[in-house]
Amino acid sequence: MSMMDYLNNEQAKEALDDSHRYRDELLLELEKINVIIFILRYFLETGEAIDLRAFGYEPEEVDDE
Repeated sequence: MSMMDYLNNEQAKEALDDSHRYRDELLLELEKINVIIFILRYFLETGEAIDLRAFGYEPEEVDDE
């Protein structure tokens, strides 16, 4: 038996749509990770911090207490 024995056409289309949506979400997360890697590598290579707002990140407030 194959997987297709358990699905009808409508279910297969829904599964395909879900798969595309999940893939797109994963790709967006990978892009975010790549930006973070770039920022960290840049800092390690140059010693200069990049303004995170240029990449859409808001810096976290640091509590000095």
